[in-house]
Amino acid sequence: MDYSAISVTGIVATMSLGLIYAPRKIPKKYYQLITLSFLIIFFILTQLISNISIQLSILVLVSLAIHRIYTDNIDYVSVASHQLRTPLSTAKNYAVLLEAEDLGSLNKSQKTATAEIQSSVNKMVRIIEEILDTAKISAGTLTLVKDSFDLTTLVRREVRKFLPFAKKKNIYIEKSLSPVNAYGDLIKIQNVVSNFIDNAIQYSPENTTIQIRTYIDGQSACFEVQDQGIGVDSKVKTKIFNKYWRANNAKQVRPEGTGLGLFVSKKIIELHSGEIIFESNKGSIFGFKIPIDK
Repeated sequence: MDYSAISVTGIVATMSLGLIYAPRKIPKKYYQLITLSFLIIFFILTQLISNISIQLSILVLVSLAIHRIYTDNIDYVSVASHQLRTPLSTAKNYAVLLEAEDLGSLNKSQKTATAEIQSSVNKMVRIIEEILDTAKISAGTLTLVKDSFDLTTLVRREVRKFLPFAKKKNIYIEKSLSPVNAYGDLIKIQNVVSNFIDNAIQYSPENTTIQIRTYIDGQSACFEVQDQGIGVDSKVKTKIFNKYWRANNAKQVRPEGTGLGLFVSKKIIELHSGEIIFESNKGSIFGFKIPIDK
C-alpha cells in the first residue's frame, strides 16, 4: 500500500472540504492560483494512485471546492449589487417626483438639476447591472427569462428616454421602426438596446443624426443603431467586444467608461442564439438579431 499517496490524498480532501464549507470569501486574485494548484495536484495523484474510485472521489471533491470558490464570490457580487441598487432606486423615485413637480413647482435650473440626477442614477444602475452580469457570465450562471414581447414598443420607449440627452448635443434621432415581435428576455434585451443607443449619443459629435431601425429578416427580429460618430479603427475591430477593452478614441471622449457594456451585450445576444450586428467606417452600426416571436 502506498502510504505517501494516501497521505497526499488526505491532504487534498481536507483542503477541498475546508474550501467547500469555509464561511469566508476567497479573494479574486487567488481564483486562478487555487484552481491551477488543484488541477496540478489532481494530475499528480492520478499518476500515484491506480484506484479509479479514489481518483473519481478526489475529482469530485476538487470540483466541489472550485465551484464553491466561484459561487461564493458570485453570491457576494449579487448581494453587493442589490445593496447598491436599493438606495439608487430611492434616489431615482424622488427625482421622478421632483421632475413631475409632485413635491412643488420647479424653476428652469431646478428642472435641469433634476434631469442630471436622473441621468447619473441611471448610469450608476447600468454600471451595477453590467458588473453583476459580467460576474454571472464569467461563472456561467447568467440565466434568461424568455417570453414574447414587442421589440418595436421597447425601442420606442428607450428612444424617448434618451431624447433629452440627444437634444443637448443637437442630435436628431431618425426612426424607421417596423412592427417586430421577438422572443427572449425583455429586461436583458432592453439593457442591450439602451447600451447601444447611449453609446451612439455619447460618441457622436454635435449636430449629427442617429438612425434607429427595427425590422424582420427571415426568422430574426432585428434592431440597429447607426451613428455618425468616432467609429472604430479597423485594426482594433476584433477587440471591441472584449471584456474591459476600450479603444483609445473612446477613452478620450468618455473616460469614465467601464469597458463592460459591449462585452455583456454580445454575451446576452449569444445566449438568445442571436447574432450581433457591427459595422464601422464613417460612424458605426451596432445592433442584433434574435428569434422572432414563435
